Amino acid sequence: MVTPELSDSASSSFEIISDTESEKRPVRRTAPVSEALGTLGGGTGADTERPPLRFDDLFALARSAPVETYDVVAENIRQEFQTVHDRDTLTALLMAMATARAATAAEVRHLDDIRQHRLMSD
Repeated sequence: MVTPELSDSASSSFEIISDTESEKRPVRRTAPVSEALGTLGGGTGADTERPPLRFDDLFALARSAPVETYDVVAENIRQEFQTVHDRDTLTALLMAMATARAATAAEVRHLDDIRQHRLMSD
C-alpha cells in the first residue's frame, strides 16, 4: 500500500506500508455493479413491478425524511424499489447523504458570513 508520506527515496512523496495491517481488518463487502447508470443496483431484471433504486430517489428521501426515521425509510425503499442493498446499508447511505448535505450547507453559511464581514469592513 502506498501513502503520500515520507519515503526512502528523496524524489518520492510516497511511503510504502506493509499489507499485514490490512489483513487484520474485516473484508469489505461490495455490491454488484448496477446495469443501469444512476442506479444503486437492481435485482436480476425479473422484477418488472418495482423500478430500480436511483441515486436521485435516495437523495430526495435523505432530504425529506427525518433522520430518526431512516431505518423505516430504508425498509420502505427495499419494498418499493429494486435494490441489492440491505436495510443497514441503505440507512448508512441516507445518513451519509444527510451529513454531506448539512456540511455543505454549513460551509456555504460560513462563506456567506465571511463575505458579509468583508463587505461591512470595507
